[in-house]
Amino acid sequence: MPEVMLVNETRLLPGGRSDSEGEGISALLESFRTLLHLPESLMHRDGCSEGSGGDRRESPDPPSRGCDNGTPVDEEREGEGDDNRVTSNDDDDDNNVMLNLEGLSEWASTSIMGNLCGVAPEKPTPTGTVAKEVKDEGETSSLATSPFIAYDDGYEYPNLYDECDEMLQAATLVYPMASLRHLARQGKISDDGSILKVPLTASQVLDVVTKHEAFLKEDTLRREFYVDTLRAIRERHGIPTSPKDASGGIDTFRAPQLDHTQLIAFDDEFEKEELVYAIAINPLRKRITVCFRGSITNRDWATNLEIFMKDAPNPLKSHVSQTSTVKIHNGFHDYLFSPSERGAVGPNGETLSEYQEILQEHVLPVIKEYPSYKLYITGHSLGGALATLFAFEIAAEPDSVIPKPVTCVTFASPYVGDQSFREAHQQLERLGKLRSLRIVNHKDIVTTIPKMAFKLNAFDKDSHVGTLFKHVGMSVKMFHDSGQSVEVSYPKVRTGRWYSALDELGRGWDQALFSNLMNPKYITKWHLVQEYNRRLDLHKAELQGMQLNDLYSRDDVVGRLVAEF
Repeated sequence: MPEVMLVNETRLLPGGRSDSEGEGISALLESFRTLLHLPESLMHRDGCSEGSGGDRRESPDPPSRGCDNGTPVDEEREGEGDDNRVTSNDDDDDNNVMLNLEGLSEWASTSIMGNLCGVAPEKPTPTGTVAKEVKDEGETSSLATSPFIAYDDGYEYPNLYDECDEMLQAATLVYPMASLRHLARQGKISDDGSILKVPLTASQVLDVVTKHEAFLKEDTLRREFYVDTLRAIRERHGIPTSPKDASGGIDTFRAPQLDHTQLIAFDDEFEKEELVYAIAINPLRKRITVCFRGSITNRDWATNLEIFMKDAPNPLKSHVSQTSTVKIHNGFHDYLFSPSERGAVGPNGETLSEYQEILQEHVLPVIKEYPSYKLYITGHSLGGALATLFAFEIAAEPDSVIPKPVTCVTFASPYVGDQSFREAHQQLERLGKLRSLRIVNHKDIVTTIPKMAFKLNAFDKDSHVGTLFKHVGMSVKMFHDSGQSVEVSYPKVRTGRWYSALDELGRGWDQALFSNLMNPKYITKWHLVQEYNRRLDLHKAELQGMQLNDLYSRDDVVGRLVAEF
């Protein structure tokens, strides 16, 4: 597994261990062995060469160890049989000591000390979990598992790159397709049934966009945006920019996904008054995708500017650790939970919100038809904020209604809620109901705003003016060049008060406006989909070696997210 750079948390040595972790472990284990009169066979020394670091890889497969001059080794099945060992890596690899828990269990179960202490034989790690040492302030080590083990049905999730790449494709294509549908309804372009009618394959959508790109470039107000988006589409799929470049052809890696992805719904009829979204299915991935469009219309931008907060019912309020309400960005909340402009009604004649309309008229019928499919939510910019809020709400629906876990992959998303929203969001992650991945470009300023709730009427208590916004989910930050690894961070769950405070200070600095200042000409560029596409491919090899579920299973990433529950 490639080395992961963790930000605002304890830095890792090449072996995946912190620079302070493991200090004195060798002596401690030796004292432990002597005190209990354990045989020396229970103590093993690692065989790593000088200057290398033992590696413990978190993955659904049984963990094993390897080292190669300080670089973590992808230990495909190496060291099988080490499932029940807890490793401790020192800076000095000659002192790397491993306590064989399996041997200890066998010894304890047959010795007088073992019978007196009531030590039972060690149980093997459950299939599909990741065993690891969790250490926190004032607590002893314990084993944590993947939060998604309860919903493990054998579904094979793609690696991090593939998940991001396929969601970015949807978040990109929804922009030009919505605009072309608008032009077709106005009669400004002819429609042979390939624009307004669904279903359409992703290949057909791509053909429609490239065939009519001249009409998109005529939009003087948004021309730069569409030129960027169209360039991203061409780069992604190897589409030539002129006939003489036609030898390139369609990107063969992405072609299968284009052929298997089918657009089954596109709601943009009232785009001037309400949000725009599309729904697709992919039988190859066994996936249903809900994609929200980012900011285009005046209504979209007005939504972005409503940066005060409102109290919304917390769907997890029955949990003892949860508040009855959570504070959410007013504009995003109202865009998703206001009554549908089309006047959609439920089975009992009740007025449906946008969220309820999407759920009842589109998502539930598709899930009923494809019950084994996984539900993905995605979007770019405003679309990412709406995707975050939609995923949070739908993941809280009963398991009998929505299959779990729900996966949310967003790009360039601004803040959505406050600390209460973050804690409710983490509760869904802790329960294994929600996988949340937030992709950000380094110095994309949109991902750092708004910092706090604001309203001209600062004395309006219901607007929570001055309340800080907090990001949620697993964050992967991509840099402008390949010289830096991606940075993975998460609002770590800690039990120590000082640890939590330091984590928040570090995250605050990383997301502060002044630490993300740049040349003004890049402010827009680094937020647009072309740059996200470019950086995603720049870090392709690194991201292909990561799995989102594995990151959720690492205490050095998420802290005591699972162990605390």
